[in-house]
Parts: sequence; structure tokens; C-alpha cells
Amino acid sequence: MSDTSEKNVETLIRNFHDAYMKLDVDGTLSFFTEDTVWQVPEGMFKGKAEVKRYLTWAFKMNRQVKFKDAGIGLVVNGNKAVYEYMLEAVSYQGMKYETLGICIYEIDDGKIKQHTILHDRLSVAKQAAKGVVQKRVVNSLVNTMEKGLR
Repeated sequence: MSDTSEKNVETLIRNFHDAYMKLDVDGTLSFFTEDTVWQVPEGMFKGKAEVKRYLTWAFKMNRQVKFKDAGIGLVVNGNKAVYEYMLEAVSYQGMKYETLGICIYEIDDGKIKQHTILHDRLSVAKQAAKGVVQKRVVNSLVNTMEKGLR
């Protein structure tokens, strides 16, 4: 990375999140290297063309997205960073949901080279479940996964 100051990495990531919250595909994509790797629960996307395909889909799925610092917030160490946040969103169907998320970044030459997102999709599913059948399916899955915990 040509500019490895931690302040510049922090600014890059905050500006990236601002573009993401605007649901701006091209603006968001401008923060990434050509050979970027974006890994999310939905899969791994390599290169700007694949990331653009993912962003186009993700922004169609949501009408509103907001990141709020949580836990450790944004921690930068050299050209790597970790960001803990609460994601508040409204889906294209009008469903409001929130979930805790963690992003891991690697920066190269002032751009994001690797971006890994971890979030609790089951929490989102629990919030999304409407009706008796959907709630039963989600709750059954949760109960199976947490068997013996409580």
C-alpha cells in the first residue's frame, strides 16, 4: 500500500461505508482494487465485475442501509482493519431488520483488496419470519442449533 497511514485507512473505510449506505454501486465499487475479493455469507466474489454483480443484487434487496459503530468499532493496524457494527436495514419488501456485523479489510495501494463480512443471517431470518409456518421453521432450526444450551 503506498499510503499506509492508519488514519488514511480509517478514512477510506468510512468513505466506503458512506457510499454503501447511499446504495451507489459504482461509488461503492470505486473503493476496490481490480483483483479484489469480497467474501460474504452468500458467497465469494472475485474481481470488480463479480463484486459489481453482488452489489447490484444486494442494493436491489434493500431500500435503506445504515451502519452504526458497535463493540470495538473500527480498529486499524497497518493495512488491515476490523469493523464491528450494527446494521440497520429496510428490505425491498419493507421489512426492517438489524444484525451485528463484522468486516475484515486488507488495503492495497489505497484501495480495498479483500473484504470479508460476517453477520448473523439467522437473526435476520427470525426478524423476517411472518406467519405461523415461517416462524415454526425458523424457531425449529434455532432450537435444533441451540439444543442443550439452555
